Amino acid sequence: MWRGCLPPPVTLPNTVMPEANDTFPTTLLKWEMGGANLTTALSAYLESCAFLSTYSLSQDARTVASRMDISLDTLHSKFSEELSRSRLLLARMRNKILAPSFSLPREILAEIFKDVVYIPGLNETLFPSMTEGLKRIFGRLHTLLAPTRIHISLHPILHR
Repeated sequence: MWRGCLPPPVTLPNTVMPEANDTFPTTLLKWEMGGANLTTALSAYLESCAFLSTYSLSQDARTVASRMDISLDTLHSKFSEELSRSRLLLARMRNKILAPSFSLPREILAEIFKDVVYIPGLNETLFPSMTEGLKRIFGRLHTLLAPTRIHISLHPILHR
């Protein structure tokens, strides 16, 4: 196998693939196997790109260049987009499962959110009129349910 000036293949650090009959979730196993397969496929693709650079072009240089342009415009754009999306999904999931509220039982979370909506604040009257009470409740619900806008770059971080 030709190995030119390629870096060594990427290996997952101390990763032990559990058996399918373990209590290890199938979804997590599928994700890890997909990552390992992607790593292998990308290494093979990199090797083929490096091997292509040794190709003797002779008369078909325009054809080869045209096919490379198509690859750069479509395939590589797709790679970047899909990797960025997977990074975003993983980061969101990681942040979600590590958030302190994620570990609370649903009943406690429901109680907290109920209190936020219905219990009067320090500067609010304890027994408001029906109109004022409904305005408070709907205003708080609106605030609670409103999406939070966060700008997340889909481009990889260049400096750490």
